Amino acid sequence: MAVATKPRPAELLRIVGSEGVRAYETAYKSGKNFSAWLEHEDPSDQYKEDPELRETDAFERLLREANIVTVPDPTGLQRWQVGTVEQFGKTPEGRALFPEWIARIGRMVRHGYVPTGVDREGVRAPYTSGDYALNTLANPYVDNAVARTRTLQAAIPLSEVVAFTTEINGDAYRTFFLQSEAAADKRMVRVEEGAEIPAAKIAGSENTVRLYKYARRIEVTYEQVRRRRIDVLAIHLAKMMIQMEVDKVATAIDILVNGDGNSGTAATNYNQSALASGTTAGTLDLEAYLAFKLKFANPYIMTTALVQEAVALQMMMLNSGSGNLPLGVLPGAFGLGFDPINQGLSGTVRLGWTSDAPSLKILGFDKRFALERVTEIGSDISETGKWIERQTNFLTLSEVEGYAISDPNAAKTMNINA
Repeated sequence: MAVATKPRPAELLRIVGSEGVRAYETAYKSGKNFSAWLEHEDPSDQYKEDPELRETDAFERLLREANIVTVPDPTGLQRWQVGTVEQFGKTPEGRALFPEWIARIGRMVRHGYVPTGVDREGVRAPYTSGDYALNTLANPYVDNAVARTRTLQAAIPLSEVVAFTTEINGDAYRTFFLQSEAAADKRMVRVEEGAEIPAAKIAGSENTVRLYKYARRIEVTYEQVRRRRIDVLAIHLAKMMIQMEVDKVATAIDILVNGDGNSGTAATNYNQSALASGTTAGTLDLEAYLAFKLKFANPYIMTTALVQEAVALQMMMLNSGSGNLPLGVLPGAFGLGFDPINQGLSGTVRLGWTSDAPSLKILGFDKRFALERVTEIGSDISETGKWIERQTNFLTLSEVEGYAISDPNAAKTMNINA
């Protein structure tokens, strides 16, 4: 969509209303989600001197222009009232904003706030008004400031598992990695004059990443749509999206353990009995656990561990006793303590417990390298179009994404029962 100058909120709202789903298509083709594209069209930086607009991002300014109130008055003085879902369906402009309002709830569940994306021309990544003071004039139109919604997150957010996300326009993707992860094949070497310089090859994976569709349709009657408060619907949508996050984390765990279908991508397993002698099957041993952490050789460290509840309790109750307290945890008095140089025993491990983790195993991985998330840009465009153009009586939440092992050396398992 070509315009001579950057449109202001009123003009941008009119454009979005007239283009409908085509505005979303334009955003996705540019590699942005709809909020990020709106921010590119109507940058927040131009409102630095405007107290009514400077605390909002472009999407929130369009809500304000459309007079769609999404959050209650935090003071309880009823200075404004939350709108009903019917307000989204009354006008073409409102219908065009509704799918992105749903999408932002999903991003909030995943991240704790609504990231709209970094503008590719260097404009700051806009923070939503939920990160600013409440009770400003703009806040009735801020879509994520309700405390109840902001605290609704999955117990283990997907962001705790994924190293990075790749957005693609198709439904197939091949990962890339160093063909050999051996140290001898990666290090810089001395080369004699005239000799050939050895190469480290980056190769594509054998199999494409399989993308899965996560979706749920919510059927609603006209009366329910007309009368349902927007903030109440947001709570129900957030709870559904939490379950979607749980399902995604389950898929990610399975791939971290078993691989993504390409050879050599399954996590290396270590039996507890091989890590420490005299251990009891099913009971976590401190020496074995420390030995497992040491298996993460430079540059890897075990940043995260996902286990079932019973194993998590054993990990939290690990007791070194009084006679064999590791010197690594002692202070430096009398020259007894150790301060490890290697990062493997420095800092703490992010611990999550879920029934989707393998039984009686510790899945340890380096979050910085292990897993890549691949998502299809605009995968819900058909559902977006149905709402905008047909004003259907149901809501469909859908996402298409898959996961791939980015670095096979970054994930390992420890079998406590063997």
